[in-house]
Amino acid sequence: MIGWLLERLFVDKKGRAGRKKLRRLTKQTATPAAPAKESSAERVADNRGPADDPEREQLINNAMTIFRQRRAEYEKLDDDVRARVDRAANKAFGGDDT
Repeated sequence: MIGWLLERLFVDKKGRAGRKKLRRLTKQTATPAAPAKESSAERVADNRGPADDPEREQLINNAMTIFRQRRAEYEKLDDDVRARVDRAANKAFGGDDT
């Protein structure tokens, strides 16, 4: 009761909304998570490396192939176009526009 009163007296509406959101998020994260898959530390302890999982290796290889293709397309762009793409990406994803 006293905490609620002090919050009403000394914290503005935006601050109260932020605190309320934080309390709600901490309640959600306090629930137990599903058991995780085997970690890389456990693999190292068992003397198994990431190469023992061919599906994972295939996913990584596919992702790197796509990354290289996109990077090559980006590198072909003019400097002006690259600068515009960078600004648009920073604006869209909330990065610093330097």
